[in-house]
Order: sequence, then C-alpha cells, then structure tokens
Amino acid sequence: MPRAASSSDRSGNAREVVRRARLLLERAATAAELRAAQAVLFVDDYGLSLRQTAEMMGCSVPTVGRLRRWLKTTPPNEQALHAHWGGRRRQNFSFAEEKKFLSTFKNQGRDGQGIVVKSIWQAYEAMLGRSVPDSTIYRLLQRHGWHNAARGTYHGKTTPASQRTLPSASGRTHPSTRRARPIESA
Repeated sequence: MPRAASSSDRSGNAREVVRRARLLLERAATAAELRAAQAVLFVDDYGLSLRQTAEMMGCSVPTVGRLRRWLKTTPPNEQALHAHWGGRRRQNFSFAEEKKFLSTFKNQGRDGQGIVVKSIWQAYEAMLGRSVPDSTIYRLLQRHGWHNAARGTYHGKTTPASQRTLPSASGRTHPSTRRARPIESA
C-alpha cells in the first residue's frame, strides 16, 4: 500500500523545484523557459499568489499553473518547453497510412481514368468508421501532391499547368465583364 507523502518529502521536492527554477532562470534559452522559472520563483520564493504572478508576467492564472506544473514534472536535462509542438495534432491517420490508402486508387489513375473524389471519400469514411467533411479529403489529396484535373475528380499524374479550365455555369459571363448599357434619354 503506498504511503502518503510526509511534509518533509513535500518540502524537499519544493526545494528541488525552486533550485531547478533558479538554474533555468540563468540558462533559459526561450521566453517560455524564463516564464516557467518566474512562475515557480514568484510563488515559492516571494510568496505571491497565482493571480499576482499572472499579472506580473502578463498571462492568465491557468498559464501560470501550466508553467509551474511543466517545471515540476519535467525531469532535469529534459527537452525544452514546447519542444514537441507543431505538426498535425488532429490527424485521423499517419502520413504513411494515408499514402498506403491512396496507393489503392493510383491504379485507376495509371489507366488514364479520372479518380472521382466521392469514391475516395466513401472509402476513407469506411476505413475510419465515421463521416468526415469533404474538406478532409481535399486536404488529404493536396498533402500527397494529387492535383485537381477536373471538378470532382483527381488524377495523380496531372500538373497544375495541364489542368483544363472549367466553363462557367450555363454560359453566363462574370458580373465584372458585363458592359453597362447606355442610358437612353427621353
């Protein structure tokens, strides 16, 4: 059965965190690291509240808490704050899985047929097990370098220069190209 931490354990841990914050304050490479050190030192060394610390640092109270938690939970000599940020955090499949999925449709493109986006969309939803907006499929195709050949279809070998221009709806001209009629005087 785990034992509860005694007050000496907590104070020893707090001293270690303050020591690390002082070291980080000296060697901070980014503004985020400097703020994390300040978040710990303002509260633990100077006795300020989280709200006062947030006002001094120019951020919100939850941000002060996040910075303090990062410094307390990160082992010494660990990666910098926000080192793993960036990239696609809300992806359905990895890039390699998407590439494998699209390779099944490349045979149609090699035969010279256009690939209908709707068939890719339906296969994607079946593989994922839920519905997705059409923009997900268009971004998937863009990410893998598939260029638009015609409205609603994609072809893996086309280039933007070889795409044909689609006619406007029902032969109407664009409003900016219409000529104004001269006003007839009565």
